[in-house]
Amino acid sequence: MKGGVTLIEETIKAVKEVEQQAQDLVAAAYNQADDIRIKAEKDAGSILAEAREEAKAALSSAEAKAREDGEKALEDAAKDARSQAEDLKKRSLEKKEAATQAVIAALIG
Repeated sequence: MKGGVTLIEETIKAVKEVEQQAQDLVAAAYNQADDIRIKAEKDAGSILAEAREEAKAALSSAEAKAREDGEKALEDAAKDARSQAEDLKKRSLEKKEAATQAVIAALIG
């Protein structure tokens, strides 16, 4: 019967070793999962910070473009207003000259 007892003891020992290995694997898996989670959180933070910086740069660029476009539109409007003012001045001088000639003609005539 001694052989049977030894066989049972060896089987129990083997089962305990397998159980320990399984526990070690589970603990290693939990540790690896924690490491992956921590890395993912760091990566997400970095990606978010990078996205914020890119958004700030894009906003700054858009603001500069809008400011430049606004200044150009203002310059164009000022140029157009000066041109219209010059045209009005020229037409008014022409009409003044014509009115003066008409008054002189009426006085002489």
